[in-house]
Amino acid sequence: MALPPAFVYPAGTPARDISTLSQYRVATGPYMISSYTPSQQVMLTRNPNFHPWPNTPNGHLAGVKITVGITPEQAVNETADGQLDWYFLNPPPDRLAQIQRQYPSQLQKGATGEIEYFSMNERKYPFDKLAVRQAVNYASNRRAMLKLEGGQGDISENVIPPSFGSAYEKHTFYPYDPAKAKALIKQAGVTGAHVTVWVLNTDPYPNVAQYMASVLNSLGMVASVKVVDASVYWDLIATEKNDPQIAYNNWSQDFPEGEDFIDTQLNGEGIVNVGNNNQSNVNIPAYNTLIDKARRMPLGNARNALWAQLDADYMRTNAPWVVFMNAARYKFVSARLHGLVFNGTYYDLFPSMWLSQ
Repeated sequence: MALPPAFVYPAGTPARDISTLSQYRVATGPYMISSYTPSQQVMLTRNPNFHPWPNTPNGHLAGVKITVGITPEQAVNETADGQLDWYFLNPPPDRLAQIQRQYPSQLQKGATGEIEYFSMNERKYPFDKLAVRQAVNYASNRRAMLKLEGGQGDISENVIPPSFGSAYEKHTFYPYDPAKAKALIKQAGVTGAHVTVWVLNTDPYPNVAQYMASVLNSLGMVASVKVVDASVYWDLIATEKNDPQIAYNNWSQDFPEGEDFIDTQLNGEGIVNVGNNNQSNVNIPAYNTLIDKARRMPLGNARNALWAQLDADYMRTNAPWVVFMNAARYKFVSARLHGLVFNGTYYDLFPSMWLSQ
Protein backbone atom coordinates (compact mmCIF):
# COMPACT_ATOMS: atom_id res chain seq x y z
CA MET A 1 0.00 0.00 0.00
CA ALA A 2 3.04 2.28 0.19
CA LEU A 3 3.85 1.87 -3.52
CA PRO A 4 2.81 4.31 -6.28
CA PRO A 5 0.19 2.03 -7.90
CA ALA A 6 -1.80 2.14 -4.65
CA PHE A 7 -1.52 5.87 -3.90
CA VAL A 8 -4.81 7.48 -2.87
CA TYR A 9 -5.93 10.64 -4.70
CA PRO A 10 -8.89 12.93 -4.01
CA ALA A 11 -11.97 12.33 -6.13
CA GLY A 12 -11.86 14.46 -9.27
CA THR A 13 -8.07 14.49 -9.62
CA PRO A 14 -7.35 14.72 -13.39
CA ALA A 15 -5.99 11.58 -15.06
CA ARG A 16 -3.05 13.48 -16.57
CA ASP A 17 0.23 15.08 -15.57
CA ILE A 18 -0.54 17.76 -12.98
CA SER A 19 3.02 18.36 -11.80
CA THR A 20 2.96 21.93 -13.15
CA LEU A 21 -0.29 22.82 -11.37
CA SER A 22 0.02 24.19 -7.85
CA GLN A 23 -3.59 23.66 -6.72
CA TYR A 24 -3.48 19.86 -6.46
CA ARG A 25 -2.16 18.59 -3.14
CA VAL A 26 -2.36 15.07 -1.74
CA ALA A 27 -1.77 13.95 1.84
CA THR A 28 -2.75 10.76 3.67
CA GLY A 29 0.07 10.60 6.23
CA PRO A 30 1.62 12.69 9.02
CA TYR A 31 2.62 15.44 6.57
CA MET A 32 0.72 17.53 4.05
CA ILE A 33 1.79 19.76 1.19
CA SER A 34 1.35 23.27 2.51
CA SER A 35 2.82 25.01 -0.53
CA TYR A 36 4.05 24.00 -3.97
CA THR A 37 5.92 26.02 -6.56
CA PRO A 38 6.12 23.88 -9.72
CA SER A 39 9.67 22.88 -10.70
CA GLN A 40 11.08 24.76 -7.69
CA GLN A 41 9.91 23.86 -4.21
CA VAL A 42 7.55 21.76 -2.09
CA MET A 43 6.85 22.52 1.58
CA LEU A 44 5.56 19.78 3.88
CA THR A 45 4.00 20.59 7.26
CA ARG A 46 2.17 18.55 9.88
CA ASN A 47 -1.17 17.13 8.73
CA PRO A 48 -3.72 17.99 11.47
CA ASN A 49 -6.16 15.35 10.18
CA PHE A 50 -3.75 12.43 10.45
CA HIS A 51 -4.38 9.82 13.14
CA PRO A 52 -1.51 7.32 13.49
CA TRP A 53 -1.90 3.58 13.76
CA PRO A 54 -0.55 1.96 16.96
CA ASN A 55 3.23 1.64 17.10
CA THR A 56 3.82 3.73 13.97
CA PRO A 57 5.74 7.04 13.90
CA ASN A 58 3.62 10.16 13.98
CA GLY A 59 6.45 12.24 12.53
CA HIS A 60 9.25 13.89 14.50
CA LEU A 61 9.92 16.81 12.16
CA ALA A 62 7.84 19.98 12.23
CA GLY A 63 8.21 20.32 8.48
CA VAL A 64 10.27 19.46 5.42
CA LYS A 65 11.49 21.88 2.74
CA ILE A 66 12.06 20.10 -0.58
CA THR A 67 14.00 21.86 -3.32
CA VAL A 68 13.36 20.58 -6.84
CA GLY A 69 16.16 20.33 -9.41
CA ILE A 70 19.22 19.66 -7.25
CA THR A 71 21.72 17.50 -9.15
CA PRO A 72 23.36 14.48 -7.48
CA GLU A 73 26.76 16.20 -7.61
CA GLN A 74 25.38 19.36 -6.03
CA ALA A 75 23.59 17.30 -3.39
CA VAL A 76 26.83 15.60 -2.29
CA ASN A 77 28.61 18.94 -1.96
CA GLU A 78 25.76 20.57 -0.04
CA THR A 79 25.39 17.57 2.28
CA ALA A 80 29.13 17.60 3.02
CA ASP A 81 28.87 21.33 3.81
CA GLY A 82 25.87 20.80 6.13
CA GLN A 83 23.45 22.73 3.90
CA LEU A 84 21.38 19.71 2.93
CA ASP A 85 20.07 16.93 5.20
CA TRP A 86 18.60 14.39 2.75
CA TYR A 87 18.50 13.75 -1.00
CA PHE A 88 16.11 11.54 -2.96
CA LEU A 89 18.63 9.87 -5.30
CA ASN A 90 21.86 7.89 -4.85
CA PRO A 91 25.14 9.81 -4.87
CA PRO A 92 26.96 9.90 -8.24
CA PRO A 93 28.86 6.61 -8.72
CA ASP A 94 32.20 8.38 -9.06
CA ARG A 95 31.75 10.03 -5.63
CA LEU A 96 30.76 6.90 -3.70
CA ALA A 97 34.26 5.71 -2.77
CA GLN A 98 35.21 9.18 -1.52
CA ILE A 99 32.05 9.41 0.61
CA GLN A 100 32.71 5.96 2.07
CA ARG A 101 36.21 7.08 3.11
CA GLN A 102 35.39 10.55 4.43
CA TYR A 103 31.86 10.18 5.81
CA PRO A 104 31.28 6.50 6.66
CA SER A 105 28.76 7.24 9.42
CA GLN A 106 26.66 9.39 7.06
CA LEU A 107 26.33 6.79 4.30
CA GLN A 108 23.71 4.06 4.52
CA LYS A 109 23.10 1.14 2.17
CA GLY A 110 19.75 -0.57 1.71
CA ALA A 111 18.78 -3.57 -0.37
CA THR A 112 16.21 -2.98 -3.10
CA GLY A 113 13.83 -5.08 -5.12
CA GLU A 114 15.55 -3.96 -8.32
CA ILE A 115 17.64 -5.82 -10.86
CA GLU A 116 19.66 -4.46 -13.78
CA TYR A 117 20.14 -6.45 -16.96
CA PHE A 118 20.42 -6.47 -20.74
CA SER A 119 17.41 -7.98 -22.51
CA MET A 120 18.21 -9.93 -25.69
CA ASN A 121 15.45 -10.06 -28.29
CA GLU A 122 14.71 -13.66 -29.24
CA ARG A 123 12.96 -12.53 -32.42
CA LYS A 124 16.03 -10.70 -33.71
CA TYR A 125 19.21 -12.13 -35.22
CA PRO A 126 21.65 -13.08 -33.74
CA PHE A 127 19.82 -13.38 -30.39
CA ASP A 128 17.28 -15.76 -31.90
CA LYS A 129 19.94 -18.40 -31.23
CA LEU A 130 20.18 -19.81 -27.70
CA ALA A 131 23.93 -20.39 -28.03
CA VAL A 132 24.45 -16.65 -28.66
CA ARG A 133 22.43 -15.62 -25.61
CA GLN A 134 24.35 -18.09 -23.46
CA ALA A 135 27.66 -16.91 -24.95
CA VAL A 136 26.96 -13.29 -24.02
CA ASN A 137 26.19 -14.41 -20.48
CA TYR A 138 29.49 -16.32 -20.23
CA ALA A 139 31.45 -13.42 -21.76
CA SER A 140 30.03 -10.75 -19.41
CA ASN A 141 32.22 -9.93 -16.44
CA ARG A 142 29.57 -8.98 -13.90
CA ARG A 143 32.15 -7.68 -11.45
CA ALA A 144 33.40 -5.23 -14.08
CA MET A 145 29.82 -4.17 -14.85
CA LEU A 146 29.11 -3.55 -11.18
CA LYS A 147 32.26 -1.42 -10.99
CA LEU A 148 31.07 0.66 -13.95
CA GLU A 149 27.92 1.35 -11.94
CA GLY A 150 30.05 2.68 -9.11
CA GLY A 151 29.64 -0.46 -7.02
CA GLN A 152 26.08 0.53 -6.16
CA GLY A 153 24.70 -2.97 -5.74
CA ASP A 154 25.62 -6.64 -5.59
CA ILE A 155 26.47 -9.07 -8.38
CA SER A 156 23.55 -11.28 -9.42
CA GLU A 157 22.30 -13.31 -12.37
CA ASN A 158 18.88 -14.04 -10.87
CA VAL A 159 15.62 -12.69 -12.26
CA ILE A 160 14.18 -12.39 -8.73
CA PRO A 161 15.92 -10.09 -6.19
CA PRO A 162 17.48 -11.51 -3.00
CA SER A 163 14.99 -9.58 -0.83
CA PHE A 164 12.13 -11.86 -1.96
CA GLY A 165 12.71 -14.55 0.67
CA SER A 166 12.13 -18.16 -0.39
CA ALA A 167 11.29 -17.09 -3.98
CA TYR A 168 15.00 -16.30 -4.36
CA GLU A 169 17.45 -19.16 -4.76
CA LYS A 170 20.85 -17.93 -5.90
CA HIS A 171 22.18 -19.52 -9.08
CA THR A 172 25.46 -19.03 -10.94
CA PHE A 173 25.03 -20.76 -14.29
CA TYR A 174 27.33 -18.33 -16.12
CA PRO A 175 30.74 -17.90 -14.50
CA TYR A 176 32.97 -15.58 -16.51
CA ASP A 177 34.37 -17.82 -19.26
CA PRO A 178 35.35 -16.01 -22.51
CA ALA A 179 36.75 -19.19 -24.08
CA LYS A 180 33.45 -21.03 -23.63
CA ALA A 181 31.60 -17.99 -24.96
CA LYS A 182 33.69 -17.91 -28.15
CA ALA A 183 33.14 -21.63 -28.70
CA LEU A 184 29.37 -21.09 -28.49
CA ILE A 185 29.55 -18.21 -30.97
CA LYS A 186 31.51 -20.37 -33.39
CA GLN A 187 28.90 -23.10 -32.98
CA ALA A 188 26.12 -20.59 -33.70
CA GLY A 189 27.86 -19.24 -36.80
CA VAL A 190 27.13 -15.57 -36.14
CA THR A 191 30.62 -14.07 -36.49
CA GLY A 192 30.34 -10.67 -38.14
CA ALA A 193 26.72 -10.10 -37.07
CA HIS A 194 25.88 -6.40 -36.68
CA VAL A 195 24.34 -5.57 -33.31
CA THR A 196 23.04 -2.29 -31.85
CA VAL A 197 22.98 -1.92 -28.06
CA TRP A 198 20.26 0.47 -26.84
CA VAL A 199 20.72 2.52 -23.66
CA LEU A 200 19.33 5.66 -22.03
CA ASN A 201 21.51 8.74 -21.72
CA THR A 202 21.60 8.83 -17.89
CA ASP A 203 24.95 8.15 -16.22
CA PRO A 204 26.35 5.57 -15.63
CA TYR A 205 24.29 3.47 -18.03
CA PRO A 206 26.04 4.50 -21.29
CA ASN A 207 29.31 3.21 -19.80
CA VAL A 208 27.73 -0.19 -19.15
CA ALA A 209 26.33 -0.27 -22.68
CA GLN A 210 29.77 0.52 -24.11
CA TYR A 211 31.11 -2.38 -22.08
CA MET A 212 28.42 -4.67 -23.49
CA ALA A 213 29.34 -3.55 -27.01
CA SER A 214 32.96 -4.45 -26.25
CA VAL A 215 31.82 -7.91 -25.10
CA LEU A 216 29.94 -8.46 -28.36
CA ASN A 217 32.94 -7.23 -30.37
CA SER A 218 35.24 -9.60 -28.47
CA LEU A 219 32.99 -12.45 -29.58
CA GLY A 220 33.43 -11.53 -33.24
CA MET A 221 30.28 -9.47 -33.75
CA VAL A 222 30.19 -5.84 -34.87
CA ALA A 223 28.51 -3.78 -32.15
CA SER A 224 27.55 -0.14 -31.79
CA VAL A 225 25.69 1.77 -29.07
CA LYS A 226 22.48 3.76 -29.58
CA VAL A 227 22.02 6.33 -26.78
CA VAL A 228 18.43 7.53 -26.33
CA ASP A 229 17.09 10.39 -24.22
CA ALA A 230 15.79 9.10 -20.90
CA SER A 231 12.45 10.90 -21.32
CA VAL A 232 11.45 8.56 -24.18
CA TYR A 233 13.75 5.55 -23.75
CA TRP A 234 11.45 3.22 -21.81
CA ASP A 235 8.50 3.84 -24.12
CA LEU A 236 10.63 3.23 -27.21
CA ILE A 237 12.14 -0.07 -26.10
CA ALA A 238 8.69 -1.29 -25.02
CA THR A 239 7.24 -0.72 -28.51
CA GLU A 240 7.51 -3.71 -30.80
CA LYS A 241 8.08 -1.71 -34.00
CA ASN A 242 11.39 -0.49 -32.57
CA ASP A 243 12.38 -4.02 -31.49
CA PRO A 244 15.93 -3.47 -30.16
CA GLN A 245 18.23 -6.45 -30.58
CA ILE A 246 19.68 -5.89 -27.11
CA ALA A 247 18.87 -3.15 -24.62
CA TYR A 248 19.87 -1.98 -21.14
CA ASN A 249 17.00 -2.65 -18.77
CA ASN A 250 16.09 -2.57 -15.12
CA TRP A 251 13.03 -3.54 -13.13
CA SER A 252 11.97 -2.34 -9.69
CA GLN A 253 9.32 -4.27 -7.85
CA ASP A 254 5.74 -3.07 -8.05
CA PHE A 255 4.96 -5.51 -5.24
CA PRO A 256 7.29 -7.90 -3.36
CA GLU A 257 6.32 -11.19 -5.03
CA GLY A 258 7.80 -13.34 -7.78
CA GLU A 259 4.84 -12.75 -10.10
CA ASP A 260 5.94 -9.14 -10.62
CA PHE A 261 9.24 -10.30 -12.14
CA ILE A 262 8.52 -13.66 -13.79
CA ASP A 263 4.95 -13.17 -15.05
CA THR A 264 5.22 -9.50 -15.96
CA GLN A 265 8.46 -9.78 -17.92
CA LEU A 266 8.75 -13.37 -19.18
CA ASN A 267 5.24 -14.73 -19.78
CA GLY A 268 4.79 -15.05 -23.55
CA GLU A 269 1.05 -14.57 -23.11
CA GLY A 270 1.74 -10.95 -22.13
CA ILE A 271 3.57 -9.85 -25.30
CA VAL A 272 1.90 -6.74 -26.78
CA ASN A 273 2.84 -4.24 -29.48
CA VAL A 274 2.94 -1.18 -27.21
CA GLY A 275 3.96 -1.13 -23.55
CA ASN A 276 5.58 -4.55 -23.85
CA ASN A 277 7.39 -5.57 -20.66
CA ASN A 278 8.54 -8.86 -22.20
CA GLN A 279 11.21 -7.17 -24.27
CA SER A 280 13.09 -10.40 -24.98
CA ASN A 281 9.86 -11.70 -26.57
CA VAL A 282 10.45 -15.03 -24.83
CA ASN A 283 7.47 -17.32 -25.32
CA ILE A 284 7.82 -20.86 -23.98
CA PRO A 285 4.38 -22.51 -23.71
CA ALA A 286 5.43 -24.95 -20.95
CA TYR A 287 6.81 -22.10 -18.83
CA ASN A 288 3.76 -19.92 -19.57
CA THR A 289 1.62 -22.74 -18.16
CA LEU A 290 3.76 -22.94 -15.01
CA ILE A 291 3.50 -19.17 -14.56
CA ASP A 292 -0.28 -19.34 -14.82
CA LYS A 293 -0.26 -22.19 -12.31
CA ALA A 294 1.84 -20.15 -9.84
CA ARG A 295 -0.51 -17.18 -10.15
CA ARG A 296 -3.45 -19.38 -9.10
CA MET A 297 -1.64 -20.68 -6.02
CA PRO A 298 -2.06 -19.06 -2.59
CA LEU A 299 0.81 -16.92 -1.37
CA GLY A 300 3.37 -18.96 0.54
CA ASN A 301 6.32 -21.31 0.29
CA ALA A 302 4.93 -23.59 -2.44
CA ARG A 303 4.20 -20.66 -4.72
CA ASN A 304 7.60 -19.11 -3.95
CA ALA A 305 9.31 -22.41 -4.78
CA LEU A 306 7.71 -22.41 -8.21
CA TRP A 307 8.86 -18.83 -8.88
CA ALA A 308 12.40 -19.84 -7.83
CA GLN A 309 12.24 -22.87 -10.15
CA LEU A 310 11.12 -20.69 -13.06
CA ASP A 311 13.88 -18.18 -12.33
CA ALA A 312 16.47 -20.96 -12.66
CA ASP A 313 14.78 -22.62 -15.64
CA TYR A 314 14.56 -19.45 -17.71
CA MET A 315 18.17 -18.46 -17.13
CA ARG A 316 19.63 -21.95 -17.58
CA THR A 317 17.62 -23.19 -20.57
CA ASN A 318 16.64 -19.95 -22.34
CA ALA A 319 19.01 -17.17 -21.16
CA PRO A 320 16.86 -14.23 -22.35
CA TRP A 321 18.78 -11.69 -20.27
CA VAL A 322 22.22 -10.84 -18.98
CA VAL A 323 21.33 -10.00 -15.38
CA PHE A 324 24.36 -8.43 -13.74
CA MET A 325 23.37 -6.75 -10.50
CA ASN A 326 20.83 -6.29 -7.75
CA ALA A 327 20.81 -2.53 -7.22
CA ALA A 328 21.38 -1.03 -3.79
CA ARG A 329 20.08 2.22 -2.40
CA TYR A 330 22.84 4.45 -1.01
CA LYS A 331 21.92 7.48 1.05
CA PHE A 332 24.39 10.21 1.96
CA VAL A 333 22.78 12.32 4.69
CA SER A 334 23.87 15.13 6.97
CA ALA A 335 25.58 14.39 10.27
CA ARG A 336 22.50 15.64 12.14
CA LEU A 337 19.90 13.46 10.39
CA HIS A 338 18.89 10.22 12.14
CA GLY A 339 16.14 7.61 11.90
CA LEU A 340 16.58 6.88 8.20
CA VAL A 341 14.27 4.00 7.24
CA PHE A 342 14.12 2.71 3.65
CA ASN A 343 10.96 0.83 2.69
CA GLY A 344 12.84 -1.57 0.41
CA THR A 345 11.59 -0.28 -2.89
CA TYR A 346 11.49 3.43 -3.62
CA TYR A 347 11.31 5.67 -0.60
CA ASP A 348 12.74 6.76 2.71
CA LEU A 349 10.11 7.38 5.36
CA PHE A 350 9.93 11.00 6.50
CA PRO A 351 7.91 10.18 9.67
CA SER A 352 10.86 8.19 11.08
CA MET A 353 13.47 10.92 10.55
CA TRP A 354 14.66 13.26 13.26
CA LEU A 355 17.41 15.89 13.62
CA SER A 356 19.96 16.34 16.36
CA GLN A 357 21.15 19.81 17.36
